[in-house]
Amino acid sequence: MDSKRTFTRKLLAYVPGVVAMLLTAPLLAVDLGEVDTDNEVQTATGSYIDIICPKMAGIQPQLSEAQTRLFRRCGGAKFNQEGEGFELGETADVLQRLSPEESLTAGSSRTDTALKNQIETRFSNLRAGVSGVSIGGVQWSDQTGGTAGADDFSRWGFFLNGVYDTGDKDAEENENQFDFDGYGITTGIDYRLSNHLVAGIAYSYVDTDADINDRKGAVSSTGTGAGKGEQSSESNTVALYGTYFDNNFYIDGSFGYSSIDLEGERSIQYGLVDQIALMDTDAEQITFSLGGGFNQQLGGAWNARYYARLDYVDVEIDGYRETSKETTAAGSDPLDAAADKDSLIMAIGDQDIESLQSVLGLDFTYVMSTDFGVFTPYARAQWHHEFKDDSRRITAKYIFDPTDDIMRFRSNAADEDFFGISLGVSSVLREGMQIFANYDTVLGLDNVSHHIFTAGFRIEF
Repeated sequence: MDSKRTFTRKLLAYVPGVVAMLLTAPLLAVDLGEVDTDNEVQTATGSYIDIICPKMAGIQPQLSEAQTRLFRRCGGAKFNQEGEGFELGETADVLQRLSPEESLTAGSSRTDTALKNQIETRFSNLRAGVSGVSIGGVQWSDQTGGTAGADDFSRWGFFLNGVYDTGDKDAEENENQFDFDGYGITTGIDYRLSNHLVAGIAYSYVDTDADINDRKGAVSSTGTGAGKGEQSSESNTVALYGTYFDNNFYIDGSFGYSSIDLEGERSIQYGLVDQIALMDTDAEQITFSLGGGFNQQLGGAWNARYYARLDYVDVEIDGYRETSKETTAAGSDPLDAAADKDSLIMAIGDQDIESLQSVLGLDFTYVMSTDFGVFTPYARAQWHHEFKDDSRRITAKYIFDPTDDIMRFRSNAADEDFFGISLGVSSVLREGMQIFANYDTVLGLDNVSHHIFTAGFRIEF
């Protein structure tokens, strides 16, 4: 008798799960994989939900409160649109809100080249400002008090640069639209080993903010920030650099290491659902650059420079577990979508981004000698070719998902070719101080605009 009662109790414990499976079984014939999705992210999210919902239905009696709410949300997105507060035709847009596509922004925004641009400009100023070097036929002995070829030049130099960059990236097939603004400062010290060789070390701090908008349809939502998110990054970079120049030829090289803090929030807002997921993770970045060029005097005060360079960047973003901005009250009804504040947060896997670019460039300078010093306006154009243009894989899963399943999708591939344009002016004053201002932009990147403004000074001692 006791064994029969035990068996009966076990059987009754599984009744809710069996009922849930029976209720959803007729609807499983129309799975989310058949929804007319806009991109791979939505398709991957739909396929993931199609797998975990039936599995959770089968073990519903063992689900925790948070797992039960996740079961109700992922099932509601598919089978109970009215109860979740949105319409059937908005399912694809809801899948966009259920996915962690904002994680792609963290990788896309790591194309920040502020320090590299400042070191490149630093190289140009070094070659232009050393005593004994002729630029456009102008000997620096008249401006700096030195003598061409002299050995009594100042060996130490200190520089300080400020940078502001701004831009945006339009929405692509698998990635969101975002705007970004960044501020940074770079300082460093270098030592002139000879008339032809300078080596130094630089430190850079850059703070960047990105505002994200999925722009994937006006899905019904009670949330005021539906489809929006934000990310911020703080990077600290140390770089070693050196330049060797002899007459009209030169070679430059630099190696940098960056430690990056990434924070942000992701909106999960559709219908009655109103959740905010917070991210907090770290990243490391290694950069390497090696190039050389040839200076040609065109006549009078005009000069041309022809150069080639290889730039390598490797970024590793640590995986992270999101946290919820608000916590669901204990004992809340899992059917009440509006009361659920934390069931849809996710765990995101590591990301690894590599870039290897060749750069071919040409710039023109015009040297103007005055009583105050030498002023050199310049214009630069360069062609970048990306060799590592493959997309990268993203893995994710809901934190409260009790199954072993994982969502997988890929980023968009990088553009193979684009162009950079620079305009600026550098000066070497009579007292030996150097001052410069520079503007950079990119052309030919699909859906991307980027503008960098840099200014700084250098003194010798």
